[in-house]
Amino acid sequence: MEILLAFIISSFGWVLLALGWRWQILQLAHKPTLPALNPTTTLVVVVVVRNEAANLPQLLASLQAQTYPRHLWSVWMIDDGSTDGTIQVAQHFEANFELQITALPEGLGQYSPKKAAITWVMPQLTAELVVCTDGDCQMGEAWLATVAAYYRQTQAQFISAPVGVLGIGLLGRFQQIEQAALVAVGAVSMHLQRPTMCNGANMAYPKTAFEAVGGYAGVDQWASGDDEFLLAKIAGKFPKACHFLPARQATVYTYAQSTWKGFFQQRKRWASKWRFHKHQAPLMIGIYLMVVQVALLAGWFWASLSTTSYWIWWAFFFKYGLEFLFLAQVLSRYNFKNYYCWMPITQIFYPFYVLVFTVVAQGRQFEWKARKFYN
Repeated sequence: MEILLAFIISSFGWVLLALGWRWQILQLAHKPTLPALNPTTTLVVVVVVRNEAANLPQLLASLQAQTYPRHLWSVWMIDDGSTDGTIQVAQHFEANFELQITALPEGLGQYSPKKAAITWVMPQLTAELVVCTDGDCQMGEAWLATVAAYYRQTQAQFISAPVGVLGIGLLGRFQQIEQAALVAVGAVSMHLQRPTMCNGANMAYPKTAFEAVGGYAGVDQWASGDDEFLLAKIAGKFPKACHFLPARQATVYTYAQSTWKGFFQQRKRWASKWRFHKHQAPLMIGIYLMVVQVALLAGWFWASLSTTSYWIWWAFFFKYGLEFLFLAQVLSRYNFKNYYCWMPITQIFYPFYVLVFTVVAQGRQFEWKARKFYN
């Protein structure tokens, strides 16, 4: 049993070693994405919002500061039944750039409001490239210019870019470290042309690609997955045209969930979509990750009962050491070096977290934005 547990635990170290190697290759292979001297790509930023009055000023101020030529981009904001004055806040920025504010028609989106909103607005868009973000995000002034230049450089049919989390305390630090791992895994999987995950807070695709795969048809009955399900569909039709943009200037930042209840519901929403993936890779990753966490907990129990568990201790050292190095290089890439000291704490917490949400994900109901959804 000791040898088996040590093998499973150490296998994750080898996976991390491979991920770290590929992450470095991705960074080295990426050519600096410089804004075009004479840009021609038209963009539209699509934001679906619900009760984001407190966060919208930061997002809209970030958009107002963009350096990409104003005549080449616009913003479509679709309000999903906000009750906190979100639309009124947005209207204060209408004169600063081309901002179209509209409400999602009543009756649409009862199953998945965000997918319904994007599907509804798509025929009205005339820009070449659709760029998606969320109402609680902020970004640097070169965000749109970097995305547009990368699209022109690669002609990608889907672009995923980094998302960082801003937070304080143990809960905030945990979310940032976890997000760094998700960014890296998604980036490496795209680099290997086997995309598994992305984040709807920072992704882009040509309008023609959305139309070519029928948009969300076939996956619109599930409440979550507006990002990964669309990625899977586009990757199925354009397997070599889905790219990760690693440029720091392309990073979007969002706030961590500040309460345990909000964190629980968000992770429950994320986890609920995994069992609906039509591709096996995300499911296999989830199963493997769960097996490793079970082995870690069993290994700690085994080591506490025996003073000669050398294989187990070696596996712990190998796995945790490589995990620290891997996460450190991802965090440093996006200027989160001050999070290093929190990694040992989150590493201890993580096995319990994975097992809890593996069980929780089997439930069909979750709450988000003061509404209940069923998957």
